[in-house]
Amino acid sequence: MNPEYNFPDWFSQNIPNFTEIKFNLPNRKDILEIGSFEGRSSTWLLQNFVEPEGTLTCIDTFEGSPEHDQMSLSNIKSNWQHNTELARTDKQVCRLINKKSYEGVAQLIQEGKTFDFIYVDGSHTAPDVLADACMCAGLLRIGGVILFDDYLWPNPRNHRPSTLTDLKTPKPAVNAFATVYAELMQPVISNYQVAFKK
Repeated sequence: MNPEYNFPDWFSQNIPNFTEIKFNLPNRKDILEIGSFEGRSSTWLLQNFVEPEGTLTCIDTFEGSPEHDQMSLSNIKSNWQHNTELARTDKQVCRLINKKSYEGVAQLIQEGKTFDFIYVDGSHTAPDVLADACMCAGLLRIGGVILFDDYLWPNPRNHRPSTLTDLKTPKPAVNAFATVYAELMQPVISNYQVAFKK
């Protein structure tokens, strides 16, 4: 990891899943990431996943989520900009849509964009994850993969706050998506993260 990067590492444990997808995904020219925070996953995608002349589109408000309520968020966006600029090559494009995910995805739908790979790691509430999933289904190219982070969040080994109901977690949304899109999406990964191939 480049010592000049500014971020905590909440991503490295997911690299085996991304690596498996990479070797089974021949085209990686257009990548969409929902939820970038300070850019740990963004930098890895730029350096290891996105094609040398490909584009990474990131959607984030940089306002954090309830689980970040003890963190200072004042430098999140500038850290993301710093980190992705360090990571990308001269011929790669790293595009930021600084909006809520449904607004950003709606913009991409309006622009007629499609993607080889979509990483959903924004809001963790079931309604938001389900909206992201369904809106992104049409943006995913045939043969493309959509990966959902934090399917088992919060970690079952950790204390679960009494206020954290199932509908404030991604799992019900991912399960609903799997059911509704069963004829269009084939599951390819299922652990802490879940992925489907179109």
